[in-house]
Order: sequence, then structure tokens, then C-alpha cells
Amino acid sequence: SSKKLANAGFTKTANTVGWPGTATLSTSKAKAGTPVTISGTTKSPITPGTVLTLNRFTPTDKKGSGSFTPVGNTSTIVAADGTFSLTFEINEKGRYGYDLLAQTNGDEALIVEFQLKTT
Repeated sequence: SSKKLANAGFTKTANTVGWPGTATLSTSKAKAGTPVTISGTTKSPITPGTVLTLNRFTPTDKKGSGSFTPVGNTSTIVAADGTFSLTFEINEKGRYGYDLLAQTNGDEALIVEFQLKTT
């Protein structure tokens, strides 16, 4: 449900608690197969050229446990000025949690979390 996802950090707007910068989601609800964009800015330790990948959260229980799986080959690269933008389409209907993950050398996962409902 929307509330369970929000409690796990997947809010209807981009959750940047674990992200060094800003992020904006174009919508939290879209028809399946229509474009959705997440964009924003980054700062250290995320550097220009860093690959950002989109992943879907699949819950395994009602307590918020689960796993992430990549959404196809959906990725983007941080630009020289520290900005990023990723436009993607989700063809599967339903409400899911997603994260945009920065592939850095650090031990800490740097992510933007959000929920998206496709109809």
C-alpha cells in the first residue's frame, strides 16, 4: 500500500534523506508505458560521470523487508555540472517503491527513494 511504502522511505515525492543533493519526480502516478522523469543535482561524494541506476523494491514481508531488482537497463550518468536526469517508462501496472542508486566507491549506498503507481 501507499502508506506501507511511505513508512519504508518510498514517498510520493523524491526522498533525498540518503542523497547528497536534490531530486524531483515528475509524477507519482502514470499510465503504464508513459514517460516519468527524475532529475536533480548531486555533490560529493557523487562525482560527474557517476552511473545512476533505477531499481524496483519488492517486499518480502509486511515489516518492510525486501529486495531490489534493476529496472531493465535504466541508467543515466551525472553530468559535468553535477546534474542528472533520467526519463523512464514502467510497463507493469501497480504501486511499487523505486530507488535511484549512485554507483560510488564508498561503502554507503547513496539513493533517492520514491513510489510510483502505474495504471
